[in-house]
This record gives sequence, C-alpha cells and structure tokens, in this order.
Amino acid sequence: EMMDKGIITVALFLSLFFFCSPFLRASGQENRHRSLDRKNASCVQPDMIEIIKDGMSSIYQMKDEEASKWFKEKCYNTSVGEYSWNCACFYWAFRAHSTINATDLALVALNSALGLAPNDPKLNSLIGEMLTKENNFTEAAKRFQTAAEYEDEDDQDYEDNIMKHWYNAATAYVQVGRAEDALAMYAKVLQTKKGADKWSVHNSMGLLLYDLGRPADAVAAYEAALAIESDHPAVLRNL
Repeated sequence: EMMDKGIITVALFLSLFFFCSPFLRASGQENRHRSLDRKNASCVQPDMIEIIKDGMSSIYQMKDEEASKWFKEKCYNTSVGEYSWNCACFYWAFRAHSTINATDLALVALNSALGLAPNDPKLNSLIGEMLTKENNFTEAAKRFQTAAEYEDEDDQDYEDNIMKHWYNAATAYVQVGRAEDALAMYAKVLQTKKGADKWSVHNSMGLLLYDLGRPADAVAAYEAALAIESDHPAVLRNL
C-alpha cells in the first residue's frame, strides 16, 4: 500500500512538472527577451526623464553644485540609490559632474549608465572621447564603432552622427598604427552622404596608403581630395 502511495505521488509530481514546464520556459524566455530589449534600448527615455526633472532643472538654472549633489544622492550606490535603475539619472549625473570638473564622479556615472544601456550611441561616443584623452586609443575606437552601429536611422542627425563616429574611430586607429583598420573606418565615412565631400578624409587615406606601400592607391586618394579642393596646399604637397 505504501508503495502504491509512493507511485501515485511521483505520478502527480511528474504530471505537474510537465504541465508547468511550458509556462516556466515561456516565462524564462520572456524575461530573457526583456533583458535583451533593455540592453539595446536608448539610455535616455521619456518616462525616465520625468522622474529626474528636479535635478535637470538645477542644471538648466546653472546651479551646478546643487545639481551634482542632487544626482549623487539620487542615483549613486546601486544598493540604496533611489533611482539607481534609471539610466537617464546616470547620464544627467555625468553632465552635472562634468560641469564642475568632478571627473571621477563623472566617470562613475557614465560607466553606470553604460551598464544599463551598453549599446547606447551617445554613451559610447562619450566614453570613447574620455578614453581618447587617456590615450587608450584602441578601446576608444571600439566605442566609436559601437556608437556608429547602434545609431538610430530614423534620427534626423543620423548621417552626421555616424560620420563623426566612423571618423573618430579612424583617427583613434591611426594613433596606434593600425592603418588597415583606419582605412576601413575612413571608407565608412565616405559612404555617408556628407563624408564623400570631405577632402581631408581622402587626404588621410592617401597618407595611410602611401605608408602601406600602395603609391598608386595613394595618388588616387589625393586626386579625389583635389577634386573637392582643387588647390589645397597640403594635398598638392603630398601628391
């Protein structure tokens, strides 16, 4: 009799397990998709802005010290910060701290924002600029590339933004002697609507191509630059 009860108990357990499994899997997949959506989302969103409007008001009123203090109290320390889940809070904290040259706090805020929205173009561009100032050009280039890849194509400034990001990435790669990578980034600049008309990009490509032992390609790049600026002395000198 005890064996029969044991068999019945196991049978009930298995029935519940197989009945509930699809729902558990669906719940797990839903949470995973939510996580992925959050990671790919823009840092600054309207519902987040409304919550931190008091701190933003201090920035707009140029009460810099007050703004920095407000954001430090509201955002910082992820275990107790009132708005530590709010990416926009960290972004505006970065702006507030930067205004009063609180560099260490600004960097903490920026990295915290990136932790919540790692693919946000604006955040990656900002951290890229900071890394450039620290001469960490390789990592800076990667950040600029991420910024370009995740720019919103519906943004009215899309073309200008990606051109700037690709150009910054190219410049960073030049600094560490990665000519091929720099050329690839410059090529992307030329693919943008305004980038093709930048004589300086063609000229920079010419210099890199010459250093790589490709004089014919370098001449073609210089000629492309002269087609835009026919008498530019720097290009004529290189040619």
